Formats: sequence, C-alpha cells, structure tokens
Amino acid sequence: MKINLSKQKDRAISLGEELFNKITKFPGRSDQERTGVQLLISEIGTKNLLLVPIYSPSDEDSSWMIELAKMSEDLSNFSSENTVLSNAGNVIVIIGNSMYLTSSLGLKPEDNVFFAIRMLSYLQEISVKWTIENSKANGSKLPKQFDDKGHYLYKLIAQTS
Repeated sequence: MKINLSKQKDRAISLGEELFNKITKFPGRSDQERTGVQLLISEIGTKNLLLVPIYSPSDEDSSWMIELAKMSEDLSNFSSENTVLSNAGNVIVIIGNSMYLTSSLGLKPEDNVFFAIRMLSYLQEISVKWTIENSKANGSKLPKQFDDKGHYLYKLIAQTS
C-alpha cells in the first residue's frame, strides 16, 4: 500500500509513545535513562518520508540516527545488524514496488530494531511478522532476541502479529 508518510505524524507519535513506555518499563532494562526515540521512515528514492521525535530523544541520537540511516541506505544493507551499524535500528523492507528504510535510535540496539519494524508495520497496516519475514527474505540479520521465547521482544512480536 502506498501512503503519504508525512501525513502519518499523529499516528506515529501516538503508537511511538505507547511503545516507548512499554519497552522502557520491562525489567532488566539498562541503567541509562531513556528520554525518547528519533524515528525515520523513508520511501527510498522519493521524498516520501516521516521524521518524528518520540518524547525527547537526545540531540546526539537524532543526528546520529539520520547519519546511520543514510549510510545503511548507501550500503544497501537491509538491516543495521548486517554491518558495523549494529547500534542503530535500521531495517529496509520491500512493500509492493517500493523500498522503505525505517530507522530508530534512543533505545537498546535490539529495541531500536523492533521499534522501527513495529512503527513501519503499523503505518503501512501490515503485520509485524510479515515485515520481519520480508526483511529476513531480503538478507537481514535481525536481533537474536526476536527468536528467544523468554525475551520480552519475542512476546511483543507475538502480541502484534
């Protein structure tokens, strides 16, 4: 489905805040205080994009996320797990005739990847499971926590698929 991403800002903020709150409340989180997430979803090769802060991401996270997303796009890597960019949540997914880069930064690396996938899935109205399978089929290496039945990300994926 082709959507105008810039018109999805309110929906993205609403789900983004809910998801951020959910992820940061799980036990075993890092001691580092998380202030927010910077989210970028871009249809590669077009000006169709959404760049939105969720809560108050640090200036460093905001600028670094854009740089990492650009490097991932330039290197044609379908996920940041495939490269030295593994601290970012970059994932490229093919939907119809379009390629979408989704990127988030502000959480732990595996949380960033889940956050990016969940946000793209929600805005495109496709399942998280489909997005993950699409990404894997195109060569993405996704966080091992996605397949760990005891991990909270596995449970979140199951809840949203």
